[in-house]
Amino acid sequence: YNLTQMALSTGRKLFTMGRTSQNDIHITETQSSYISRFHCVLETDANFRDWRIVDGQWRPDERQWVRSTNGTYVNSSEVTEKGFWMQVGDIISIGDTKLKLEQQ
Repeated sequence: YNLTQMALSTGRKLFTMGRTSQNDIHITETQSSYISRFHCVLETDANFRDWRIVDGQWRPDERQWVRSTNGTYVNSSEVTEKGFWMQVGDIISIGDTKLKLEQQ
């Protein structure tokens, strides 16, 4: 996924990621129960250069932030609802799916 291009083309700075198609980034490699339906959020800074990942998502129907069931990890460190600013080369683990942050 080219996050910066997604942000620039939509004008949005926040994208959801999870197992259901209701997410901006729908993880379809597996129908793993280790990936929450609404797993995490990716957000960018004002310049669309730096990206932060946050475990969980705001659930309007529940009126609260709900963390993922199995957690979100960057380089094997758990990400909290406070988030983690990522760097090129970081490995994101969402359930049994791994993603690598690369520079375009």
